[in-house]
Amino acid sequence: MRKRAARIASLVIALILVLGSAQKYFFARPDPQAIRSSGFYMEDKNSLDVIFMGASEVYAGFSSAQAYGEYGFTSYPYAFTANPVSLWKNELIEAGKRQKPSLIVMEINGALYNSGELFGDDKVRRFTDDLPLSANKIDTVSKLGTDEKISYYLPFFKYHSRWKEPVKSFSGMQDRFCLKARGHSLLRGEFTKTGSACRGIRKRPGQIKGSLFLDTQARTYLVNFLDYCRENKIPILFVRFPHRMGDPRGITMYKRSRTAAKIIRSYGFPYLDLEGRQERIGLDGNDYYNNDHLNRYGQKKLTSYLGAYIKKHYDIGHVVLSSRQKRQWQESADYMEYFDRYYREADARFRQAQLNARLKGEPYRANADVYETRKLVRRLESMGK
Repeated sequence: MRKRAARIASLVIALILVLGSAQKYFFARPDPQAIRSSGFYMEDKNSLDVIFMGASEVYAGFSSAQAYGEYGFTSYPYAFTANPVSLWKNELIEAGKRQKPSLIVMEINGALYNSGELFGDDKVRRFTDDLPLSANKIDTVSKLGTDEKISYYLPFFKYHSRWKEPVKSFSGMQDRFCLKARGHSLLRGEFTKTGSACRGIRKRPGQIKGSLFLDTQARTYLVNFLDYCRENKIPILFVRFPHRMGDPRGITMYKRSRTAAKIIRSYGFPYLDLEGRQERIGLDGNDYYNNDHLNRYGQKKLTSYLGAYIKKHYDIGHVVLSSRQKRQWQESADYMEYFDRYYREADARFRQAQLNARLKGEPYRANADVYETRKLVRRLESMGK
């Protein structure tokens, strides 16, 4: 009986270990979002001077690796796609468990959403999938989870059908294993593209008049977040990252940002409207890959500007890095220079090939990798080549 019990116990333990590994590597989200989230937890504790929070504008608009190379401070985008204000408080609590930064930079886009954009299974999972089990995770799921609660704690029940997509799942698994082997995120959470796919008329902030109320629920969550920050004396800078306002939604969001700015300032917190500083930053319509996100060329400009602003106005740089940490951060900074050189050369090859085709009177279709960095970023992030 004892032998049988021992065998059963061993089998159960083996199943748990196998399921746990499969859940973390094979059935996890096979996308850059997961790599970014995992990378945050791989940063050494209390090693970040600044944490950037918000939605996709953050990791598309600011490069932590570049900022380290130019200004010497460490940072990371603890940010999630379409990240709503309803999640900010729980995210801030989670970030504070591992890091004690001198500054939090919060991009406010998630406070400008409509009520229907504040909730949803995907929004919650982007935050909770890589979140260790804790009271904070339980609180997030209980308040905002819209699916079967058990699936938030055991993602296998949500993603078990991934076995039907083995190529995608193995690709994601390779990325996670390589990230684990490296020990840190080489790109430090950055993700953008190099293309300039914007068309149509772009309105400048000065041409947009008036303001609009925030959604009622969004305002409530924003006020609650501001209360929490004030009560806990969080060192925080609220910002609005630049957008290419070329459609009605973009104009609406900018008008709402003016209302959000008044609320934030009424609580005594600083607010930086980078939307209105685009000319000062040196941005133009070619620096966006769509209306909401800067491409790598725009990211370089914004990183230089915002990095200098933070360095000038905030007392940061108290984190003392070991020789190993300095070496790893310098590796990331050097990598971004290589990354930029690769795309300058690729873009030059594309333009020459396009010109040659035009001279011959032939059509030319650009290789997607010239303009789309998604696949290359994931491969280079994981392989470090």
